[in-house]
Amino acid sequence: MNCPECQSSKLNIYDSRHIGDHVVRKRKCMACDERFYTIESYMSAEELEAIEAIRREQHDTGNENGSTITPDSNNGDADDT
Repeated sequence: MNCPECQSSKLNIYDSRHIGDHVVRKRKCMACDERFYTIESYMSAEELEAIEAIRREQHDTGNENGSTITPDSNNGDADDT
């Protein structure tokens, strides 16, 4: 995990709270003093396996972000006609 502000990996957790099925952690970046929250949730082994299968499939196809790539796409540019 990296700081959303400066991308440093030097983070400290200064508070953790269990709220239902989640853990809310307050984090502080030691490089830039940015403070932010993270929310962690629990999932079953089946849910984790399904996510890993999707990631493997995306990696195998070279499409890491899950979007559809077509050879005739114009990358969102407007037509010149």
